[in-house]
Amino acid sequence: MYHLVEEKPFTSLTNLFLRPSEFEDQLQSLNQAGYEYRFADDFTYSSRKGVMLTFDDGYEDNYTNMFPLLKKYHAKATIFMIAGSVGRSGSLTADMIREMAASGLVRIESHTVSHTDLRNLSDQALEREFVDSRKILSDLTGQPVNAICYPAGGVNKRVAASAARYFRYGYTTKNEANTRGCDPMEIPRLRIFRGESGRSLVAALK
Repeated sequence: MYHLVEEKPFTSLTNLFLRPSEFEDQLQSLNQAGYEYRFADDFTYSSRKGVMLTFDDGYEDNYTNMFPLLKKYHAKATIFMIAGSVGRSGSLTADMIREMAASGLVRIESHTVSHTDLRNLSDQALEREFVDSRKILSDLTGQPVNAICYPAGGVNKRVAASAARYFRYGYTTKNEANTRGCDPMEIPRLRIFRGESGRSLVAALK
């Protein structure tokens, strides 16, 4: 679970700003360890070691800093995009999203429209967040939207059951590396923070 790949933090949440050199070191280590990259909607078990790189929110640096490194190391990543933030200052533009999606290295999935705590919404408002985000992002990329990441990990049984009507997979902020046996609508992810080396990341995945 990543957010930004940026040298200099521009908010007080400095842990979310992974340095480009750190992300590159992680990709090198994952490649050397023989990991297979999968998208968030490729949630299957196999005998091969698999890893999903997921980025929340859809910041502009995902295109300027993260995407070139994916191309360099032949890696894949999923961006959980806030559909209502497309084109806003500091966020991915429609052209950036289309280019990344067309590359085959990036899959764009839902992070809702408004990035609000879904647990506080009515059933009708929940449905709008799911339906509208799917349409906005699918119209942009020409690809299906099959996975959602719950904003700030805000999920309960009602939210997960509603999301399951529109998505095949739901991702949380629960901090675990091993997804075996989990509910496909409440998948945990390993949090990656600033300062994480490639070696420590691979060690955490074992």
